Amino acid sequence: MTGRKTLLLGWLLAAHLAGAPIAAQTVAVQELTPGVLVLTTAAGNSVASVGPDGALVAGVQSALTTAAIEAELARRTPSSRRFVVLAPGDSGVVSGDAGWGALGATVVAHELTRPRLEKWAGGARDVRLPMVTYSQVIAFDFNGGSVHVVHMPPGYSDDDAIVHLHHAHVIHLGSSLTTDGYPHVDLAQNGSIDGIIETVGRFVDSPPETRFVPRRGPVVGTAELVEYHAMLTAIRDTVRALAKAGRSEDQAVAARPTASYDGRWGRARITPEQFVRMVYRSRPAG
Repeated sequence: MTGRKTLLLGWLLAAHLAGAPIAAQTVAVQELTPGVLVLTTAAGNSVASVGPDGALVAGVQSALTTAAIEAELARRTPSSRRFVVLAPGDSGVVSGDAGWGALGATVVAHELTRPRLEKWAGGARDVRLPMVTYSQVIAFDFNGGSVHVVHMPPGYSDDDAIVHLHHAHVIHLGSSLTTDGYPHVDLAQNGSIDGIIETVGRFVDSPPETRFVPRRGPVVGTAELVEYHAMLTAIRDTVRALAKAGRSEDQAVAARPTASYDGRWGRARITPEQFVRMVYRSRPAG
């Protein structure tokens, strides 16, 4: 049923991938429309199309939850065909293709993602890497609908992409959208607050029935996306004005440019101080 949430307890033996022991993991499943799922793990939200053609999963993948996700997919489709599109993460979360290749899946990543995964693997022979990479757009005609994965301007990182399930009016904005708090700008991966704002801004005029899946937090509609975009823009502009006026990074933090938003956005993984520092260090676009 639409909006129904279930909890699945899965087990994954990941020693051959990352030296991890067997570990119990939970995957929360929300069905947005028939055959379109949001899969929530400790790594964040993934979106999935499940049906007669098999399953397509897109999002940050962790080896510790691959088996649990696969068990849920197998319960919903008799087809063993799997496509997995990896979203950018960091070395503390992701490892190679997260074990999907060993299950027979075709694993896809942006062309900037694969070299990072290879670097993080450190030459380990037992870590598989994505089989397919793309530059700007990769499209799937799958389960009676069209799915486009589109590379975006550098936001969380320079390999950001959105996933648009056109038939379901569902868009996964990846790490550019975090509805539980402030987003992360990974400057080590060439991220930029300007890129996050630009990506989100492309969708603020979307039809009201559109639903947006974030990296973290609950699914939202267009009205909530507009509010999020306005918050990011206001904080960015305030921090840039402080920097232009000669304020140091510590002085910008002390000015508390996020104060009016902290009650709503400042209680998650990224603290107000961390976010201000990310914005301050983020280079202006162009």
